[in-house]
Amino acid sequence: MAETVESFRSYMQVVGRILKTTAKGGRFPGEEELSATLALKNGTGNNQINKVWGDRRTIAAGANDDLDMSGGLTDGFEVAFNFTVVKGIYIQNISVLDASKIIVGNTGTTLFTAPFVATIGRNNKFMWEDTWSGEAVVATSGDLFRITNANGAGQAIYEIIIIGLRP
Repeated sequence: MAETVESFRSYMQVVGRILKTTAKGGRFPGEEELSATLALKNGTGNNQINKVWGDRRTIAAGANDDLDMSGGLTDGFEVAFNFTVVKGIYIQNISVLDASKIIVGNTGTTLFTAPFVATIGRNNKFMWEDTWSGEAVVATSGDLFRITNANGAGQAIYEIIIIGLRP
């Protein structure tokens, strides 16, 4: 990502362009609605990122979706990669069921526990960022990020974008 990101809205537009050029394709539905201001540049220092990952995912009723930040994610070309630092996470619950709720975080055994626990209802969003230093990803002990479908009767659908650093 060689572009300077001047606001989260323009950031989402950049991500939208990236996703449209990959095999997974598509536009992130929250891109017009975000207004938080960020000034991120390409790089590995403070207020810099060099990796963006996004996806639309489905979770079966009562199940978990554990995202492995250390080699368990693939880009739009199905090439595996890992984050060394996560600097931002944006999630939108786009489930069709009114009662649909997803729980973000709370794996209980990894780095992604305390600052990453929230319940997101249908059509609601979750955003976390620490663009200064981020959260380090530690392979096998601090690399899982869990999304849980809290609705026992139907599937949950969500979209996620993660920004950070790769090796």
